[in-house]
Amino acid sequence: MTNNVEQRILLAFSQLLVSYGYQGTTTKKIAHTAGVNESTVFRHFKDKRHILLKLVTNYSNDIQTVSNKYKLVGNLEQDLMNFAIIYQNFVNQHLAIFLTSIREAQSLPELDQIFKDLLTMIKEIMMNKMQQMQQTGEISPQIDIKIEIENLILLNIGQGIMQHSFSSTVFKIPPRIFVQDNIRAYAQHLKP
Repeated sequence: MTNNVEQRILLAFSQLLVSYGYQGTTTKKIAHTAGVNESTVFRHFKDKRHILLKLVTNYSNDIQTVSNKYKLVGNLEQDLMNFAIIYQNFVNQHLAIFLTSIREAQSLPELDQIFKDLLTMIKEIMMNKMQQMQQTGEISPQIDIKIEIENLILLNIGQGIMQHSFSSTVFKIPPRIFVQDNIRAYAQHLKP
């Protein structure tokens, strides 16, 4: 029962973060959305910051799934598209932390560190994968993998930001089109 209540509180907090941001999300709103008393929120979590820290912990644990899910299939375009899909799914699954870290990283240093840790982990995953692709001849030996990894990560982060932070922008590209067209064009640049 305790775990179920905590999950409801975490889910409510996540939903409210997306809509109202960290500052606009109150324990009263969290309790109402979770369908519990405000005192129940405090019984499970010391305060709003501790709910955030629990979300951050869950987020950090799930970062490992990016590495575990990303398997090379031996086709450069498909391998890069698979990465983009995994990344987009990860962002969607953790939208509250993604948006909050972008919006409020200056006032919440633990989110700034989590975002940096995520980028470091993605760089390490991609370094390993792209080195393998270069060794098998999928990627040109003249390509500077380090620069290209940063380009690929920025391309995907940009898509995530545009998709979720600026919903009315003219640059909003549906995820399917982003993967099929933009990642395919990017892959062409890397080929021998």
